[in-house]
Order: sequence, then structure tokens, then C-alpha cells
Amino acid sequence: MSNKKIVLYGSLSIIFMITLFFSWYEGSGIRDDTFEWGNSTPFTNFSKQSITNPSDISNLDHFVYAAKFNPIYPLIMTLSILLIVSIALWNQSSIYSMTGLFILGLILILISILNYAPSTIGGKYFVSTFIILGIYYVTASLFFLLRKRIFVSKIKE
Repeated sequence: MSNKKIVLYGSLSIIFMITLFFSWYEGSGIRDDTFEWGNSTPFTNFSKQSITNPSDISNLDHFVYAAKFNPIYPLIMTLSILLIVSIALWNQSSIYSMTGLFILGLILILISILNYAPSTIGGKYFVSTFIILGIYYVTASLFFLLRKRIFVSKIKE
């Protein structure tokens, strides 16, 4: 791996770790917001029946709360991890990696469709970001796969 790639992956990893910490910190507001305990704690509600005190709330629910109400750091965190994955797939330039990028794009579009009309500002940011990235991943991988198929068919002739 070249030095440029190491710096790129290292920088994106550092950005991910910093925004992960800030997202977790901003999401800790869920412990004080008792009205959101029923709506913004899917991980705790999945594992337990009810929340009686703030210590019952899962740390993963901090990210859900931050993404709903303070979306800047969770959005940067999500973008950095998606960039790491997409750059790793794009650098391989194989049919399998482009298929993986295509599937990732379809998953992002599906997540956007399932959360079509979000009620929070964070949900709106995530839906629009996921739909844009999903369309980009799908079209870029389709162009690559079509170009690869045309190139392979010319070689066979």
C-alpha cells in the first residue's frame, strides 16, 4: 500500500474516532430527556422491557439520540466510515468489488426509502445524504460494470 493510501485511511480513521467520541458525548443527553426514552432507545428497548433510570440506557442509544437531534458529528462519522469502505472497494476495481459497491448503494437507498418522512432534523439530513450517496454508488458501479463488460466482450471478439 502506498504512503498516500496510508495517510488517507489513517486520516479517515482518526476523523471517525473523533466524531465517534463527540457523537457519543452529544447523545448522552438522552439520559436527561425522559420524554425520549420511549422513542430514541431502540437498543435498550430491544434488550429490556422498560427504562426506570438513566443507567438502564444502552450506550448505543446515545448515537441514535445524537443522530436525531444533533446530527453533525454522527453524519461526519457515518460519511467517514462509508468513505473508507467505498475507497477500499473502488481501489480493487474488480467486478466483485463493484458489485459490493452497487449493493451498498442499494442498501443506502433502501434505508432512505424506509425512513422517507423523518420527523427530526437529523433524520432529514441522513435520508438526503443516504439517497445521494446511494444513487452515486449505484451509478458509478453500473458505469464501471458496463464498461468492464463492453471491454470484455471486445476482447472475446
